[in-house]
Amino acid sequence: MWTQKLNFLLGKSKLWLRHRRRLSVLCIRPIMAYASVAWAYNLSAENYEEPQPLVSDSSTKFNNTFVNSGRCKQQFMQGLQLLKKKFINEGLRILTELAEAKNYIPASEFLAQEYLFGTILEQNISKAIFLLSSLATKGSCRAQLLLGFCYSNGIGVRVDIEKAIIYYHLAALAGDIYATMIMGYRYKFGLNVEENCELSLKFYRRVADKVALDIKEKTIKLYEQVRIADKMEKIKLGESHDDEIIQYYLYQADLGDVSSQVIIGRLFYYGSHGVDVNYEKAFEYFQKAAQLGNTQAKAFLGEMYLWGHGVLQDNKTALKFFEESVMENDPTGLNNLGLMYLHGIEVKQDLNRAYELFTSSEKQGHPQAQLNLGLMHYNGFGTSKNIPRALNLLQKSALSGNILAQYNIAAILQEEKVPFSCQLTSVYYKSVCEKGTWSRLFEEALKAYERKEYLLAMTRYLFLAELGYEVAQHNVAHILDSGITTFLAPYIESKYALTSWFRLAIQENPIAHLKIGDYFYYGKGVPVNYKKAAFYYQLAASNNAQAMFNIGYMYEHGIGRPLDYHLAKRYYDMVLEIEPKAYAVIFIPRIILQIKLYFSEQVFKKYGFQRKQKQENYEKPKLVGGMVDEKKLNDLLGYVFNAAVGLDVDVDYIWITLLVLSLTLLIRVRQILFR
Repeated sequence: MWTQKLNFLLGKSKLWLRHRRRLSVLCIRPIMAYASVAWAYNLSAENYEEPQPLVSDSSTKFNNTFVNSGRCKQQFMQGLQLLKKKFINEGLRILTELAEAKNYIPASEFLAQEYLFGTILEQNISKAIFLLSSLATKGSCRAQLLLGFCYSNGIGVRVDIEKAIIYYHLAALAGDIYATMIMGYRYKFGLNVEENCELSLKFYRRVADKVALDIKEKTIKLYEQVRIADKMEKIKLGESHDDEIIQYYLYQADLGDVSSQVIIGRLFYYGSHGVDVNYEKAFEYFQKAAQLGNTQAKAFLGEMYLWGHGVLQDNKTALKFFEESVMENDPTGLNNLGLMYLHGIEVKQDLNRAYELFTSSEKQGHPQAQLNLGLMHYNGFGTSKNIPRALNLLQKSALSGNILAQYNIAAILQEEKVPFSCQLTSVYYKSVCEKGTWSRLFEEALKAYERKEYLLAMTRYLFLAELGYEVAQHNVAHILDSGITTFLAPYIESKYALTSWFRLAIQENPIAHLKIGDYFYYGKGVPVNYKKAAFYYQLAASNNAQAMFNIGYMYEHGIGRPLDYHLAKRYYDMVLEIEPKAYAVIFIPRIILQIKLYFSEQVFKKYGFQRKQKQENYEKPKLVGGMVDEKKLNDLLGYVFNAAVGLDVDVDYIWITLLVLSLTLLIRVRQILFR
């Protein structure tokens, strides 16, 4: 029996390796794959339905070994359609019957993830955990993935990182795309596993191959990754919302403004700022602008005909629009016409002509032309092979946000085995992976947050955070810090916000170290530890004025750092160097520090008033003096009193008193003026 199981697993491994090798031929070597399939078949948005995130098809082979999936699949699709049409009870009845009576695994997986994430059905964590536990024992990789997610974050179960890692590994080895991405992220940064860059590359590469293929075939939509804190800040400052700006351009476009028509056309063509891809509307606005002579609109119309987006695929019409736009030296038209010469579409193949067109477009900063020209240099098409030049062009394109350029840089670095490039390669692969279809969860989470359905938002942000999205980790920490998620206590441990900030710090988030310092300083979820707080403030102080002020304050008061007025003054001065606008905030602390410096250097020395050094742990911010002769202390108080009433005493003490009185008066005046 065990021999049969071992042979079965080895057979599966061979099949997977064969599939992997086939992917290598298609994806590792970058051979102008971006547009090579456009004319082979029609990839139309109307005929393509993007899969829902977290709806598994990875266990199809497994399911077929247990049930006759033909009729069950038909009923399963019927149940899904009923749910989409809001016939919840009927759809739920069909899916539940399939899951329980007929043991149809996809139905059970769908119900489990619905109860976990609450996209259509009402969220029910306990039901989700029950179903997932049952499915995981049957070998469902999707259930193993989601159970790992629950154990990692304490959702419905106690946090158990070891179990989470085991479930993630099992799901990744079974081919689950999300678990594969999670393990790539964990091995890259050494999260609960030993850091291993090479192993991280292997995991990330599998995901990046799929994403790059989807982008190459234009079967993927890019979703915005919105930081909640930034969005709330914009609302607070009264900045215009995206929909208001879009409405303005729509109004101008309908009035006949050509530039607005092109902007709206691009918006519908690519889909961004909350606007879904709509090729029909894009074509409409591009056509209006083209009729008024806009060459950029003509280039986009040609691209739509070339790919068959919203129109019947027509290479002749595409060539016509490209040639018209090239007459005005339009970079989009130059790039697309270069593709037609490169592959011999409606023209005789001419690599030299393609190289010239790409070069003309690249000089105008067109990202796609930079990608295509870089790949020509790498493969030696129409020019000599030049890897450094290829990487330079691809880097320019990648900086403009071109995902395929990022993918090809990583592929070249990996293929050419460039020394010391593992970390850089993994950065590029990670960036590509984060553009996958699962990024639509950002949109769902933001909508749930705006509806004040915080548990729905949190489960999505937590899942994206597990995948390694820095923005999602920031949103999780922001929601937990805001205090609106106290009802999450049964599902999420109180320390999770700090865990998110630690993960953000690993990914070099600019404010993560500052936040971690605050947690240790105020004892939020951890015992108060001023020394650790000072350590993390110090890490953040290189580019953060607030962290620098905190370090200065700690030196001034002897909290977590030895008492040192001079160092405190230095940090306060550096605050103004980084953030000149902080002058009003830092003014009074600097004045008070100057007074302390004077007393420390003049008065205290004269009267033998010395301060004790802090203990090594620096637990309490006590600024107490040592043993002082009572007579000397009375004399000191007498000098201050005499100065206050204007008697003839030493000028230094009068100056100190006048400074204190002036400061008091200044504070009083500010209170009156800003009351």
